[in-house]
Amino acid sequence: MIIWWESLNDFQQVLALIAIPATVIMILQILLHLLGFDRDIGEGQADSITQEEVSTFHHDLQRSSSIDIRRHKSARIFMARTFVAFFAVFSWCGIILSFNSVNYSLSIVISLLAGIIAMLVLSFFL
Repeated sequence: MIIWWESLNDFQQVLALIAIPATVIMILQILLHLLGFDRDIGEGQADSITQEEVSTFHHDLQRSSSIDIRRHKSARIFMARTFVAFFAVFSWCGIILSFNSVNYSLSIVISLLAGIIAMLVLSFFL
């Protein structure tokens, strides 16, 4: 491990310091999700909701403006999961590009785009 670390240049070491913890956190998030530990607060109380409460909520939702609904959906981009995905994809992409002798500034730009795409894709599925 030390030999691998010392073989990296400074740019790659900084990216590795971002990539390794972000990847570990992302793996933990996936495992917790698969085990069912990612419920929202109060989700376990869904069995006790009556049909009347559901219809009241539905009518309230229909009366709210479409701007509020779109704002709510776009807020999914700024979740902890999406930020972890951004940092993991950004840093690993930067490391791979720098190993292939891509210019540092170009690898940062490409890595930023890849990280943003990862955030958007993940927020779409949440």
